[in-house]
Amino acid sequence: REHILTAILNSNSTEDLHEQKTKTLKEVLRDYRDMNKRVKDTFEDLGFSITADGKHWKVTYQDDERYTYVLPKTASDHRGGLNAAADIANIVY
Repeated sequence: REHILTAILNSNSTEDLHEQKTKTLKEVLRDYRDMNKRVKDTFEDLGFSITADGKHWKVTYQDDERYTYVLPKTASDHRGGLNAAADIANIVY
């Protein structure tokens, strides 16, 4: 039985999506100041939908309200983007 299970596991490669997607989020949000085209496209590629909500952007993963994060339209803190990337990764991935 062990060799059968080992063969199945070895033939099905796994990817560490958490690390890949977290890295992508950190790269795009590193110097976040506003929701430009690059940031918006990256979020959409990762499966997020983006809506304007007053003075903030609301990003929702897979249109599931349980996985929602709010980003400011104009960020002032230089570490805000990296903090947001870490928070989003913890919520979603």
